Amino acid sequence: KGLLLSGCIVAGLLSLGSKEIAATLPIFILLYEWFFFQNLNSQWLKRHALVLAIPAIFLIALAMVYFGNNPLDSIKSGYNGRTFTLDQRLLTELRVVVLYISLLLWPHPQRLNLVHDMPLSVSLFQPPSTIVSLMIIAGLLFAAVYFARRYPLFSFCTLWFFGNLAIESSVIGLELVFEHRMYLSLAAVVVPAVLGCEFVIRRWCAAPAQRVAVGGCLALAAMIAFGS
Repeated sequence: KGLLLSGCIVAGLLSLGSKEIAATLPIFILLYEWFFFQNLNSQWLKRHALVLAIPAIFLIALAMVYFGNNPLDSIKSGYNGRTFTLDQRLLTELRVVVLYISLLLWPHPQRLNLVHDMPLSVSLFQPPSTIVSLMIIAGLLFAAVYFARRYPLFSFCTLWFFGNLAIESSVIGLELVFEHRMYLSLAAVVVPAVLGCEFVIRRWCAAPAQRVAVGGCLALAAMIAFGS
């Protein structure tokens, strides 16, 4: 057991060398433990406060290594040569994240692109879709917290989706839109969708042949809807 745990820690550290989003891994490991093994027990959080502080310390140390002694100056320097400012990027990313959500719901080929032409948001109300996007994101996060005990899978998947976009969709001066940033967040949609289909099949189909037929129809319908 100790050897496997050590291997997991080493693999997690090595993952940072290939993708920066791996920095969120300790947070989601503890979040998964709290949601599905500790049943959102607040007393467990209090008893393990020191352990829970490790991911925060880890992220702070990682940020200092990545950004140096002057993180704000380092972040601002990433916008040299960009056609947008830090403030504009933060505002625009609200609309970008909502675009990602819409692509998950309707990934029509005509909506997919290697280079998206995303107009900049210069304020919360210009364009008006900026404030609307903020309300959508805030509403989903509020629902994730409010319904955590009743619908833990929905809440965890919502936090997973936004958490795995947090680094690339925040202050770092990257390109505004890249669809491949959703490869980890996509699991937050795939898992509930698969479990939902499984529930429907088990609930309404008694015979194995019926389950195979309904499952095939659902798969065919998804292929037609998303591939047309």
